[in-house]
Amino acid sequence: LPSALRAAAMLGAATRAGRLAPAVLTRGLSAAAQPPKKIPGLHGRYAMAVYSAAAKTGVQDRVEVELAAFGEVMGKPALMSLLADPTVKREAKAAKMNALLDSSFTPVTRNLFSVLAGNGRMALAPKVVSAYLDLIAAARGVVPAVVTTAEPLKKKQLETIQSAIVSLAGNDKKIDLQLKEDPSIMGGIQVQIGERFLDLSVASRVASLRRSLSGSA
Repeated sequence: LPSALRAAAMLGAATRAGRLAPAVLTRGLSAAAQPPKKIPGLHGRYAMAVYSAAAKTGVQDRVEVELAAFGEVMGKPALMSLLADPTVKREAKAAKMNALLDSSFTPVTRNLFSVLAGNGRMALAPKVVSAYLDLIAAARGVVPAVVTTAEPLKKKQLETIQSAIVSLAGNDKKIDLQLKEDPSIMGGIQVQIGERFLDLSVASRVASLRRSLSGSA
């Protein structure tokens, strides 16, 4: 069975083989307002629009703080119940959001939630906030990385894996590393670097073997 060290060594080989393709960047905007990467889905479109609007006026950091703070407010059951209630008119929902977002908030943040409420899209708010924070991290050169193993990593294993991840992400990037343990992968390692994923777990190899055996039966 491949150890975490062997799996880490395979990360570089996977990159050279082209199995970890970089994310596609959006085009058509000025360099200053262009999101650092493309996020698929409707929530991604909202988040990228917010990023562009914030970048044009230089308030990306302020909007980040506002969205992070408002994300906590959105977690209140009473508010979410109101916004999710189909019997409440969209105009009333938009008015509620406008009342919560006073003049201390940037127009970018106020417009986002007003549009979401007016379009009946408030259910997307948590994903939009998360996507925007992801864009901000990417703009700062921060790459989120999640390493999943069946058992806790030893110091030497962790150092080897960290080195491999830096090589994959680029030496000019800052890595925000999160370690997870999941016994169900049975061994080996799973690595998520930004939007790129590499599965070198024993579980995936067993599943692949089963599919091969099933196909040859």
